Amino acid sequence: MAQPTLTAGGGDLPHVAGNFAKAKDLLYERVQRGQRVTAYCGCRYNGRREVDLESCGLEE
Repeated sequence: MAQPTLTAGGGDLPHVAGNFAKAKDLLYERVQRGQRVTAYCGCRYNGRREVDLESCGLEE
């Protein structure tokens, strides 16, 4: 589906993720890459994005 455009001088709207999973991937790629703490709970995670719940006092 094509992105809509504004007709009154606004130009193209910004590209947005189509679903929550894609939004999480974009957040990781553009903001969190290289950081090893989640934005959601402050827990550490590894290179496979597996969260270490004990690192922030949580349990499975």
